Amino acid sequence: MADESEREYVASVEKRLHDAQEARELPTLTADGLVSYNLLRARELRGYTQAQAAERISAALGKQWSVAVYAAAERSHRSARVKEFSADELVALSQVFGVPITWWFLPATPTGHLKLRNAEREITGDQLLELVFPHPASAEAAALNERTEDLFNQFASQASGQDNLNSYMGYIHRRNAGLQSMAFSAFKAAGLENAPGELMDIARRWQQALNMLQSDIQHHGVPTEGEPPRDTRP
Repeated sequence: MADESEREYVASVEKRLHDAQEARELPTLTADGLVSYNLLRARELRGYTQAQAAERISAALGKQWSVAVYAAAERSHRSARVKEFSADELVALSQVFGVPITWWFLPATPTGHLKLRNAEREITGDQLLELVFPHPASAEAAALNERTEDLFNQFASQASGQDNLNSYMGYIHRRNAGLQSMAFSAFKAAGLENAPGELMDIARRWQQALNMLQSDIQHHGVPTEGEPPRDTRP
């Protein structure tokens, strides 16, 4: 058992080294090329063959994706003809591989650059990460928080009775989970030398999330049937 575990560990290290080397050799990618690269990573993550991936994508999209079509999409980031992915395909791919929409726009490497198809200026890995995981104090994060809070309020107001309670608590969970995701993403990106400050920031944001939850439940209560959750933004 120990020998098997050691072999698995060695194999995982070798794969990470291979992936890192492959990513370093990538050219500057277009947005579609980045989706193609992350498609390869998603399939490897789930352990699907190309045939299995093609079959699942066909079912999700409602139209045929042959193995040849899938293989071309997966390797197109290294091709002169990069596949253009549609919004429908991104949603279907997220369903098939069980990854969030943001997965498709994660940088291939920290130093990798992205170039929009007809633009002159390149987007750095840091700039792309800021678009995927906006800083909690940024205008992008504020816009996202406001939009999602309004959206989850609408979802909760459409439920009734126990479903209303479950929906409202689900809204609170999603709001706080989003806060956690952004905080930990910022911590990972900041580097070890900034760990103390980032951990303090994470602690502060968790306290903020707790305060918001207590305010929702204790001061305003869970909304009754037909009553939308009140706006509790600080």
